[in-house]
Amino acid sequence: MWQRQPETASGGFALAGYALLAAATVAAGTPVAFDEATRTATVLKTAKLAANATNVATTYNVEKGHHFKVGDNFGAVIGGKAYPITAIDTSNANYDVFTVGTTLGVALVAGDALFQSSATGASAAALMVTPNGLVYEGITVEENAPLSAVIRGTVYERRIPAIPSAVKSGIPNIIFSKSF
Repeated sequence: MWQRQPETASGGFALAGYALLAAATVAAGTPVAFDEATRTATVLKTAKLAANATNVATTYNVEKGHHFKVGDNFGAVIGGKAYPITAIDTSNANYDVFTVGTTLGVALVAGDALFQSSATGASAAALMVTPNGLVYEGITVEENAPLSAVIRGTVYERRIPAIPSAVKSGIPNIIFSKSF
């Protein structure tokens, strides 16, 4: 996961489980917004596209392991379209299918990162939280679960959840290594 011992924000943070499913696992490398004053951390929900999607698609195949639920707004491009998920089909063993009432309006390729948006609309996509670190070790969601946030280090990008490029540029002290 990490190439060397990374630097973490001092002390631990309590997971703010604001809409994460109880007993779900938050993987190491997940983007997180932590607040040193309140000692809390909030996960940014992301998903990796499992198959290409056209610019008129209203269904999106995403890899398993995401934390989205019906009603969450999601987008693919900051400032682009973001709409609520109306259904999630989990019946396929290899991927889940998000359905939305209105297309995101952009062609996407397998591997692209989708993110939870704080707003909905044709030009409203914005990160639900602004990450300033990555989860150091995987944790199980429970009330006030403790976590450490990495603020400086090198991570093997292929081993962590999908992270939108806008998030990567917002945490400049993390190097996303393309090697295995």
